[in-house]
Amino acid sequence: MDAVISTFGADRIKGTAAGAAGLAREIISRKSYRTVTFFCGRQRRDELPQLLLRSGIEVREVVVYATRPTPQHLAAIPHAVLFFSPSAVDSFFSLNELLPSVICFAIGETTAAAIRQKAATNTIVTAARPLQEAMLEALINHFN
Repeated sequence: MDAVISTFGADRIKGTAAGAAGLAREIISRKSYRTVTFFCGRQRRDELPQLLLRSGIEVREVVVYATRPTPQHLAAIPHAVLFFSPSAVDSFFSLNELLPSVICFAIGETTAAAIRQKAATNTIVTAARPLQEAMLEALINHFN
């Protein structure tokens, strides 16, 4: 959010949400947008543009980054693993398996769903908000 504020200014932010579907609902509810610009990665999910398009809002996509997997093999067995995106889940599990006792932390529900597909028996804790700070709060709260 800080990067968005510093680039565009706080006065340009008209709404926020915890996820793509929530943001789409926020945009649609205002009934004042005919076109939006969607800054995304080359690999992205479809919820936001599909919901907007179904509501008659034109979506202009601007690809601003490319996701590159960087899998790393873990030699030690961790107590917990933090996942910040579905693509990170895919990258991690391409080289690793987790014991059922390892706690998985997800930055949001979409990431949690990706973890469930790879580690269905592990405990998954989802951050209250899709922010790094919320992930750390979830980690601290879980282990306290």
